[in-house]
Amino acid sequence: MITFEKYVACGNDFIFINSKELESFESLGSFRLWIKNLCHRNFGIGADGVVILSSNSFDALIVNADGSFAATCGNALRCIGLAFAKKKVWKGSHPIDVSRLQLPENLAGQLLQDELFVRKQEIFATLLSCDLEKNEVVISMPQEIDIKEIIFKKSHQIFPSTISALFIELSNPHLVLLDNNHAFSSKENKELFGKWAQTEGKLHANFPIPICNIGFLTFENRKWKLQVYERGAGLTLACGSGAIAAHVALEHYHLVPQDKSFILNLEFPGGIIHTGYKKVDLEYVRTLGGQALHIFSGSLRRPDFGT
Repeated sequence: MITFEKYVACGNDFIFINSKELESFESLGSFRLWIKNLCHRNFGIGADGVVILSSNSFDALIVNADGSFAATCGNALRCIGLAFAKKKVWKGSHPIDVSRLQLPENLAGQLLQDELFVRKQEIFATLLSCDLEKNEVVISMPQEIDIKEIIFKKSHQIFPSTISALFIELSNPHLVLLDNNHAFSSKENKELFGKWAQTEGKLHANFPIPICNIGFLTFENRKWKLQVYERGAGLTLACGSGAIAAHVALEHYHLVPQDKSFILNLEFPGGIIHTGYKKVDLEYVRTLGGQALHIFSGSLRRPDFGT
């Protein structure tokens, strides 16, 4: 039997399992299939992704619902912070670093070219604080590595002939679209453009871009609203790194204050996420905060989901 826990942050939900389960898989293909089946909303537990935690360290690995690996995920990290605090391995009052869990060598040797970051034993996030009474977790997120203005020189036939977006490289790549004309207001249009931009569309950008998380950002009723079409998960209720990318984009376009005391509240379909800055070790880091919740625990037989 495999024991698991289910956590959610602003509607972004994750299945937590222990790293010892990795030893059961002989191939990365069988592992990916198991993850897909585990995350299936109808025939599995249902989730946007799986978090694999070490039992004796602060190491973690985040896997998307399609079995691909995530370089980072802000909401998964906030759930990790809550899990550590609930298990009393972290008091939640001082920063701790989260390092990337290493795959067994027989699986790591089968990684795709764009997943080789998984082999790097490195710190990829810092948990800053956790308030268990409020279920509020704040983490630091990576600073932007690169920013480029992107123009899709050819668009999908139902959208405007030219579409502009801002490419923002964090630990993972993002495109942020300011949807001022509400061309992407419907779920169907977001999904249609998201699929197109992650496949054929990226070939028509004025710069080469990888497969990105795509954020649709609007200003309505004096609120900034965001929904993200994520790599490996599709349209989700919230995206933590997407919130950071949106804050970067709004600063780039001078639509929010540039000072480090400003807190941006972003409304997602799944709830509110706030982003800002905090001084850590004499340097300012970008922060991501909001509620995270433990939903339930359970156990399952692996054959129920296939390997």
